Amino acid sequence: MAQLEFTLERGGVLTAEIFTDLVPATWQAITAVMPVTWKIYNARWTGREVFTQCDLPNKPPRENQTIRASLGDVIYACEREDRDKTGFEAIGLFYGPEVVNDWRGTYPVNYIGRIDPTQWALIQEIGERVWRQGGEECRIRAIVD
Repeated sequence: MAQLEFTLERGGVLTAEIFTDLVPATWQAITAVMPVTWKIYNARWTGREVFTQCDLPNKPPRENQTIRASLGDVIYACEREDRDKTGFEAIGLFYGPEVVNDWRGTYPVNYIGRIDPTQWALIQEIGERVWRQGGEECRIRAIVD
């Protein structure tokens, strides 16, 4: 089983199971830069999402794409050739159901994994905290069994 572990500066550790069979190129691109510490923020346009901006050297293709996310979902977002490029690229964690948007409308993203339901209360707590108190450092590491 492959996982991403998110350790938040103000407290809390989240673990997401990654759908490696559905997003092999995305998983490879993400694990190539692990472990990292990036700042996590609330996503203004989407709503109940926290994200960390990243810049992967090898941009993965579209894999397992969606525009809808639910509580506990983990996504990878990267602007594609069909949008005006601003350079935005991120890993996002959802603390509530949302349609994935940016300022231009719906935004197809790679649905890469899911936080275990036993941690849903924690992701909601973290999401609310980041929304109300601002960004915080997040250590991310890959776990491969």
